[in-house]
Formats: sequence, C-alpha cells, structure tokens
Amino acid sequence: MADDGKRALFSGGGKQPPPRDEGKRARYSADDGGPIKVDCARCGVTSEIGILDALRRLLLFSLWIPGRTYSRRLECPACDQRSWVRIRLT
Repeated sequence: MADDGKRALFSGGGKQPPPRDEGKRARYSADDGGPIKVDCARCGVTSEIGILDALRRLLLFSLWIPGRTYSRRLECPACDQRSWVRIRLT
C-alpha cells in the first residue's frame, strides 16, 4: 500500500510536457536561408539571407533610389561586390 502512494506521488501521471514553439527560434536563427531575398543586378543570383544579415548590409553603407526595380545599392551576398539589388520579403 505504501508503494502505491509513492508511485502516485512521484510518477509523471502520464502527462507529457507541452510542445515547444520552434517558430520564433526558426525565424530569428542565423542560418543561411532566411525570410529576405536579395536579387542582384550584377551577377543575377537570388540569395536568401536572414534578418540580421540584411540589417547589417543596409546599415554598413547603402543607397536607396525609390521607383527603380533594383532600388538599393549595397554589397551582394553572392558576389560580395557593391551592386544594385532588389530586396523582397518571403
């Protein structure tokens, strides 16, 4: 009888912990693929980069001319040269 009380007190009761939310971790992780696409006019490559990498590239040195298809001049993630790029959210 005493064993049943201990077992009931210290057992998990068959409940599983709630599933972890991986959405935020996946969104803000620093992996190669990301929620931002960069199309380069010079090399013609479309690169997917993360939010932090995009902010770093924009803050280092960029030029923006509104109304153009490739409206931002910054360092391309594919060819590592300054060129006109188009930035899109995925």
